[in-house]
Amino acid sequence: MIIKKKEVCCLCGKELQGCGYRYDQWGNKCCLAHVTSTCESCGKLVRRGQRFCPACRRSQVSATDKLRPQFVYSEVKSRLSSIGMNLPTETVDISITDRTELNRLATYKSDQLTGLTISAGTPFGMRHSIYLLDEMPTSRYKETLAHECGHVWLNDRFSILNRQSIQEVEGFCNLVAYKVLLFDHTKEAEIARESMLSNPDPIYGEGFRIMKRRAEQMGWNRMLASYS
Repeated sequence: MIIKKKEVCCLCGKELQGCGYRYDQWGNKCCLAHVTSTCESCGKLVRRGQRFCPACRRSQVSATDKLRPQFVYSEVKSRLSSIGMNLPTETVDISITDRTELNRLATYKSDQLTGLTISAGTPFGMRHSIYLLDEMPTSRYKETLAHECGHVWLNDRFSILNRQSIQEVEGFCNLVAYKVLLFDHTKEAEIARESMLSNPDPIYGEGFRIMKRRAEQMGWNRMLASYS
């Protein structure tokens, strides 16, 4: 005899009744009575007002962490190197901060800002400072860091920036993040890539799709060579 497993609400644990339910990309289901939103990082159902699901909260990268930020940076650098993008070794500083400080440093203020890169010329070359939002889940942190590393790589080729629109610059950096996420065979990474592909934003979304098509037409290595 086959016993069918009872389906329960992912938020309250009660058995789902026949009146219907909500569900997310992960197959999680919840009672219609709950007022819900979705996790900003992975898309799982959460209660309204919550930014992240329990799993993403546990994976958050914090300014108080001693090892995880450096581990993620080393991982991202290694992945970039494997696709032909070598970052400078001694001239990149990474800080984890809150959104108030990010907006203070940024030219354009936004409640959605998660990362920022400031590059400045010195007598010894370019110096880069990457600022990342505190307490992002690891998957979101990695995506944002990869995007900002794209800015570092471009800023080291400053003459290129004079020939690029903001749509092309941000689109390229999102393409870099997309390629870094291709190394992760996880549902979180898959959802992040799908979000990039469908992002309606004219700069970060359409810019990404333009640069992705360009890379497909030119070939990735040839596209990188064009930035030399």
